[in-house]
Amino acid sequence: MLVTERTHPMRRRHDELASLLSAEYLDAICRGDAHGAEAALRKALSMGIGPATAFTRVVQPALEQVGADWERGELSVAQEHIASGISQRALASIYPMLIEDAVPNGIRVLLASVAGQLHSIGLRAVSDILEGAGFDSTYLGSDTPIEAIVDAVERVRPHVVGLSLTMPQDLAELELAVVAVTSTDPTVSVMLGGRGIPEDLRTYAGYVRDAESVVAVTEGLIAAGPVVPPVPFVRPDEPRGRVTSASDRHLASVTSDLANLARQQARRANAYRAMALTDAITGLPTRRAWDERFAAAGEPLSILVLDLDRFKAVNDRGGHLVGDALLKRVGGVVRDALRGEDFAARLGGDEFGVLLPLADRQAAAVIADRTREAVARAFHREGVTVTIGVAEFRGDQRACMLAADEALYRAKAAGGNRVEAAD
Repeated sequence: MLVTERTHPMRRRHDELASLLSAEYLDAICRGDAHGAEAALRKALSMGIGPATAFTRVVQPALEQVGADWERGELSVAQEHIASGISQRALASIYPMLIEDAVPNGIRVLLASVAGQLHSIGLRAVSDILEGAGFDSTYLGSDTPIEAIVDAVERVRPHVVGLSLTMPQDLAELELAVVAVTSTDPTVSVMLGGRGIPEDLRTYAGYVRDAESVVAVTEGLIAAGPVVPPVPFVRPDEPRGRVTSASDRHLASVTSDLANLARQQARRANAYRAMALTDAITGLPTRRAWDERFAAAGEPLSILVLDLDRFKAVNDRGGHLVGDALLKRVGGVVRDALRGEDFAARLGGDEFGVLLPLADRQAAAVIADRTREAVARAFHREGVTVTIGVAEFRGDQRACMLAADEALYRAKAAGGNRVEAAD
């Protein structure tokens, strides 16, 4: 089907919003207004523009304009560095949102800007986006010597190495880095990006056009790998690169160090949050996670509240270690009996809850009975079963929970090991 603005009005709307916000962002970084830049970026996210799109269409055009103004002498070196530093800070401010729900996929990606390349904000954004998509992303930063890249390849053993080039006159450095990486590990795939990549290399399968395409390119390299660009890139008589001043290196290093510190703090906070939202015994989400997910859920939606039958007897007879092991096993059986989109949590004690998106009361009752039968089969020797209350959500979270609890109590009073749906 032909992709047009008529078939994708939301995309057209996002483009219009991004253009306005990019102008707002540009004005902020040119004025040295860090809070204004962060506000423009957060506004894009709040309007439904994804992080990758926000960088590509809000931040990147503004930075390119700053670079063009600097080259024409309309901005000083100090102003250009301030704009870059503010952008690093703005990206760090949205980093916690990117990694909050990341699910690790086990694929390792190593990213570096080759020697002489100091402005690697785009590469930093790419690293954040890959991490948010579940990749194990190692970011080496800007102006990375070949020896440091090779050392990281040997240490990290990445599946993909991404190399960035912002200055086309340093193409020879990129070529040397590619040769060094592929010589160190012939099984690795190489990804290329940055505005310094020449036109004839932009047809390469591993070329990243912008932050929006990086996840798809990485997945394509993993599926096809190993994939490497053709070398040589340059002729022997072409220039070998520029000399970077010590002050430029120092400013870039300080900005990068601050950005790294902000991300370390965000990772630590995210790890603590994950601990708070994960039950230590069953590995299922906690009641807090349940409440957050329930509050964000739409309709149609139904819920299940499950309570173990005769759990107290098992716990009293075998002790808490046996009881905890049983809860863990029950949690696994319940989770396996559900659909992929369903959300199971331990609500406390021997009670579990399940959110069933796009399920009315009748569909929920079918899923509940399937779950009840799965538990009865798995624990027939222990004699442990579950009783389940079912309720359909109709806009009031508290009323829905009360209805499910009442249905559960009726089912318990009737002997347990049964499903009861609320009226």
